Amino acid sequence: VTMQASCPRNVFVLREKTAWVTNAVCMRIMRRLRLVLAPFMHLLQPILVMDTATPHIARDVLWLCGGLGLWVVLAPAKMTWLLQPLDTDGFAVYKAMVQDEYQAAQMRAAGGSVGVCELISAICVAVRKVLQGRRWDSAFERDGFGDRQG
Repeated sequence: VTMQASCPRNVFVLREKTAWVTNAVCMRIMRRLRLVLAPFMHLLQPILVMDTATPHIARDVLWLCGGLGLWVVLAPAKMTWLLQPLDTDGFAVYKAMVQDEYQAAQMRAAGGSVGVCELISAICVAVRKVLQGRRWDSAFERDGFGDRQG
């Protein structure tokens, strides 16, 4: 069983030679995002709130976003902690959940050795419980991206 096959439909495994995000990786992510948003594009306008990391602001990445109908809002450097909903309300809880699930897998494993598939499984649990298992409207509202902005 491949790692991707063991994941829910909304989790995509992207394996590269390096863990660094590159322009090419950003572009793959944007194309995938547009694909999953396709059924909603006639109803809603996707807006991506991203930091100013070099791959995010690369000309080819921003042009691709525009061509795909994805609007980009750049959070100023060192301000995502205040302006990006995943930073303000998601990542800390998400990382803690991944760690808890990984440690549980270590306790179940012979000798405490956990493989990549078990790590991916821990990530999938965190996605389901943290990212999907909560309402995000208040986070967007607090960060200035709610539907009541004037």
